[in-house]
Amino acid sequence: LIFINEEIQNLGVNPTEDLPSSVFLDALSPFSYADESNCKIAIELILDYLSKIPSDIAKVLTLFSNEYGFEHHSYLYAYGIQKTIIDFLLRRISQSDDPIFSKLFLDLAKLYLQIQFRRTRDKGRRTVSIQTFCLTPSQELFALRKTVWDNFFRIAVTVHDEKYILKLINDYISSSIDDVYSELDHVRSIIENDAYAIVDWINRNLEPDNYLHSLVAKTYFQCLRQSGVSFGQQIAERFTNDTLTMVNTIVTDHRERRYLQLDFQAYENVKHQELRDYFSAFDLEAYKNFITQWEIVVSYKEWHSQDSQFSYIIEDIFRNLAERDVNLYLEVLEYYVHEGDKFSISLDTPIKTLFSVFNIEEVWDFICRVDFPDQDRWKFGFYQLLPKDDISIDRLKELYELCNNADIQCIPSDFEYLLKYHSVDKVVLARFVECLLNKINDDDLVSNRVRAILCRLFFSNQVISVLEANFSGNATPLKRAYIEAEKFERHIDYSEVVFEILLKIDQEFLLEYLNSYLPENYGYKSLDRKFSFLWRLENYNKIITVTLLKLYNLHCEQAYRLSGIFRKIYRLTKNDSDNEDIRIKQDELTSALIKEHYQDMEFVGLIFEVVSEFSTQRRKEMLRVFLTVNKDFQDFKRLSLESHVTSWMGSKVPILNKKKEYYQSLLDLFDSVELLQHKLHLQRIINSLSNQIEHAKKEDFIDPF
Repeated sequence: LIFINEEIQNLGVNPTEDLPSSVFLDALSPFSYADESNCKIAIELILDYLSKIPSDIAKVLTLFSNEYGFEHHSYLYAYGIQKTIIDFLLRRISQSDDPIFSKLFLDLAKLYLQIQFRRTRDKGRRTVSIQTFCLTPSQELFALRKTVWDNFFRIAVTVHDEKYILKLINDYISSSIDDVYSELDHVRSIIENDAYAIVDWINRNLEPDNYLHSLVAKTYFQCLRQSGVSFGQQIAERFTNDTLTMVNTIVTDHRERRYLQLDFQAYENVKHQELRDYFSAFDLEAYKNFITQWEIVVSYKEWHSQDSQFSYIIEDIFRNLAERDVNLYLEVLEYYVHEGDKFSISLDTPIKTLFSVFNIEEVWDFICRVDFPDQDRWKFGFYQLLPKDDISIDRLKELYELCNNADIQCIPSDFEYLLKYHSVDKVVLARFVECLLNKINDDDLVSNRVRAILCRLFFSNQVISVLEANFSGNATPLKRAYIEAEKFERHIDYSEVVFEILLKIDQEFLLEYLNSYLPENYGYKSLDRKFSFLWRLENYNKIITVTLLKLYNLHCEQAYRLSGIFRKIYRLTKNDSDNEDIRIKQDELTSALIKEHYQDMEFVGLIFEVVSEFSTQRRKEMLRVFLTVNKDFQDFKRLSLESHVTSWMGSKVPILNKKKEYYQSLLDLFDSVELLQHKLHLQRIINSLSNQIEHAKKEDFIDPF
């Protein structure tokens, strides 16, 4: 401790060479288990260190919350370590103007005010201990938590706005009160003790007319009641307003369902009936007021814990109104739309309702009468739901123009509706896809939105069934769409149906696809796709051979980049791994490539990278094929005769024995004078493996696995 103290005092003055400053924190970590006196000194030194290196606040926070944090047995020591940390921090805050101590206190308070903790310990020998526990109540704990709460409220208000404090209370509700453990007596006593400080702050600082204030207070008091703590219920009655009453009525809340002891469906039925009853007497002005209130609610939706999505709730309300009074619904809808469609509701019900009441031109006029931010989305909704009998070439031209000019966020992730336009344009999908591809640019947000939409092109069986007809005359948009979509979502084509369609249209698509995974300046991107399906195609030989050779010719100067892709093409899925027909196809194609290109050792080397993953017998056969056409010793040494990846558990001896047996099985291929040098090379490998086996046996004896 003396040495560490001297070094910390010298930080920034005479730094110790080649010694990272954080090493002092590592050295102080074990002192959490020291006697009380030395532990307190260590805590002081940690705070001294922080004053010198404030950028390491995250490391100090981790140290105080883990090594010096709560343990399941902390109550036996009256929570002394945590009390010391808090006391020393508060003293530093009062004696120093350095804001780093206030920041550390606030961050640490959020951790210390939890009730449930999880500790992970490395037990050695690949064993980890994970322990979850709740704090054990005691007078010392109550006093400590009151100190933390009171000072958190005092310090936070000088550093942050009130939302910072409200966020802590909201998180406290979610992590501590809104939990199955809150029903346990010892946890309930901690919650009740915390309530004295929290309720006092709520009573003095929050305003009932403020929606966020009321929401947090209402949620807190509701959870107290449901945990069996009745403290502060008179104060709770103050925190209500019209908006909060409306939310409580129409919004589902898993806490309320648990309190009422209803199953999911029964609770949903209750809430649906409450929603219908609440709006049963609403007129246009009442709905206008509701929309204004709902805008406030949605602005704070992240503060709610409700299960339901807010957009679904407003859609349910509008749908119920449409069923009850279509004329009033149209009035409300017109007001809502012209106010800007602030909640981006689903367009299915409103557009269908408009079509059921008005003619086509009147619906279009309804949407276009007043400009509003989301107008293009409604226009797309018009074309999506336009009755098939009203489709014309003019309407389709308008749709193309809309696609060209619309903001990408307004374009729907849907292609099925375009199928009904086939009657006026047989390649409508191709034109629409080209339009989308033209929107890809340097803006990642725009480009990723385009890619997300393009993914939907490959998720619909109806759309997939017409892809060949739409793109057979020009496959370029479909090929590019497929590659771009995979940049957003790797698994857009699980069954490889679309890939097969693309290969049917253009046999060189595999080359184009794989080449997209070989950027000009570095390695290759991760390629997750399985290619087993290629070996089941009738023209597999031509597709794979041409692809491998052209890929190699394109990247022969950096052939090492291709080995992973070559192996991917050969690697079979679990379902195909025992398929003898595919094995035969692979062996025939590989043999042909070796025989035809045996003089190009860069290419043959890549092929043997693939062969190295074959079974022992298949590897031997491919080596035999090579030796029939190329007996050059230097070329032979370049071949990969076994996989570069080896793994085992326990003793290494069995896997070394297996390798040795494999190389011994190859010796009969070299029974000729011209292959003596090759055989000697193999024998050296076998001797080396024998030595490794003996060494591994000694290791097993000295340090058993």
